[in-house]
Amino acid sequence: MTTHGILNDGALLKARDAQLHRLSELFEGRHGEHVFVLNGLKGKGRSDLYAEPERWLAEALDDLAGKADALRDIVVFRPLSINPLPYGVHFVDTLFGARVYELHGESDNWQAEYLRCPVGHLREPNLATHPSSTLARRMAMAFVTAGTAVPLFGPPVLSSPLNIALNLYGQSFLEAMLCEPESAHRDLRVITDTIIRLHRWFQESIPLEQLQMIETGGRVQPKGHGQLCGCSTHLLSARQYSDFVAPFDQK
Repeated sequence: MTTHGILNDGALLKARDAQLHRLSELFEGRHGEHVFVLNGLKGKGRSDLYAEPERWLAEALDDLAGKADALRDIVVFRPLSINPLPYGVHFVDTLFGARVYELHGESDNWQAEYLRCPVGHLREPNLATHPSSTLARRMAMAFVTAGTAVPLFGPPVLSSPLNIALNLYGQSFLEAMLCEPESAHRDLRVITDTIIRLHRWFQESIPLEQLQMIETGGRVQPKGHGQLCGCSTHLLSARQYSDFVAPFDQK
């Protein structure tokens, strides 16, 4: 047991797994007695996540421990989770050198400036030394070291190749898809390979029964299911997506 003893409680673990089973049944088209409602609870730390991730993580677990009894609800699934979301949806952007910043006066509203280099010149980041990946690893290792079995863990937003490309280049990337397809393909390959490396690291480092690769508050999904952040695909024709982007999403 850890100092967050309730987060290792066997009854809570059983309740979580029963709700995940309900969710799996729903995904298979089998509706239970009650309408399925999902309303997760995230632990929140008080310290600076970017300067002291281990302290933030400990505080977030303390916060979660105080909310843990909500998981006993048999109708509403209230999964307990740690989901720090460093740099919001722009985490991967930082790995490629984009300047990412919070809007003044709006906590956690992260934005990114477009890169100044032309499409086709991305370099694969060194995930072993980059400050953003180091931060993410410290968060993950703090979670593993805490030894709590009940909470789920959500990594940073790893998004999708097209989303990241548009975060980095904006309209210039759409133009490159038409006018410089080889350059656009090259950068999509670099982005895709980087996202895959990040996925693999988290899969190898976090217990799989606790790893949720997507936002944990309201989008928890059963094992074997997930999603790609495809909110940029509406900017393409169906043929463009099929010919240009779909192979990278599939990979």
